[in-house]
Amino acid sequence: MSTFAERVHDNLGPALHAAAGGDGPQLLIDLVDALTAGVERSDQLTTETPGGWLAAFDLATTPEPAWLGNLTGTQVPGGLTLEQQRAYVLQRPSWRRGTLRALRQAALAYLTGAQHLEVVERDGSPWRLTVRVFAAEISDQAALRAALLEQKPVGIVLNLDIRLGASFEHMRTQHGPTFTSARAQFPTFSDAKTHLPEGAS
Repeated sequence: MSTFAERVHDNLGPALHAAAGGDGPQLLIDLVDALTAGVERSDQLTTETPGGWLAAFDLATTPEPAWLGNLTGTQVPGGLTLEQQRAYVLQRPSWRRGTLRALRQAALAYLTGAQHLEVVERDGSPWRLTVRVFAAEISDQAALRAALLEQKPVGIVLNLDIRLGASFEHMRTQHGPTFTSARAQFPTFSDAKTHLPEGAS
């Protein structure tokens, strides 16, 4: 799709193009670019898409998916790419705020790799919620915590449990049952300590 400046330049007419003459065409292009720069963003947002929507209201094409999310009641967390913002708005987690699904979606946006994630409801108390993740898979810890706090039910205490590696039970059942067999797979204590469970939870 052509830019607003390009369309203005193309429609100035042969008389203005002829008057520019010599080195004028490039100067004319630069002049049009300078005069229309402030309108370019508005033009992008108000251009009609193949689906018949203005670009500002078409989630697939809008350059401002977070704005569209706010308009529909979905607050997009910071630090996401444009495509991640589009996916977040499409999931509409705010419509399910406080649900297990909304919490998981909020967390997964900031997890990499296999995205190990465990949500424990009523963890020792009806008012306590624990979310367990692994440090090696977190892309932004502060943003992860903020996203979870945004989605958790009001009145519930959130415990973000960040672990370095798999539990002892996992090591015993999946890589044991003896110390010798585990040692053959993990030569050093550090190897065992930072091992992540196979597959996403």
